[in-house]
Amino acid sequence: MNHGLADPAPGSHGRAPRPHPESPTPQVAMKRETLQRTVTVTDPQGLHMRPAAAFAKLARQYQSTVTVRRDDRTVNGKSQLDLMLLAAEPGAELVLEVTGEDAADALTALGTILEMASFDDLAADPPPKG
Repeated sequence: MNHGLADPAPGSHGRAPRPHPESPTPQVAMKRETLQRTVTVTDPQGLHMRPAAAFAKLARQYQSTVTVRRDDRTVNGKSQLDLMLLAAEPGAELVLEVTGEDAADALTALGTILEMASFDDLAADPPPKG
């Protein structure tokens, strides 16, 4: 009598299947949790070329997957062009999502770039002395 249960795979003799050797261990799977942070763009020029370039460059230094969402559009945070497509003006709310082993570090660093009051002031070369 089956009682609604699936028949075991042929040749398995009712034993539970062995895990695939490349399957992540439970500890690794837990590290794959997605972390989120909502940030507000405060730069008076919005998310323009320089902060988008700095964000993408920094995001590429992390192993984690990085995505940025605005409203119903989600883009790859490691692509400067994709970030520009968000057209995030000052005051825009962005959701930063990071998944991977270094997600917590990436979330902190990348969130800081998006929340800078004026990226141009911080990124500009200091005036020459003399």
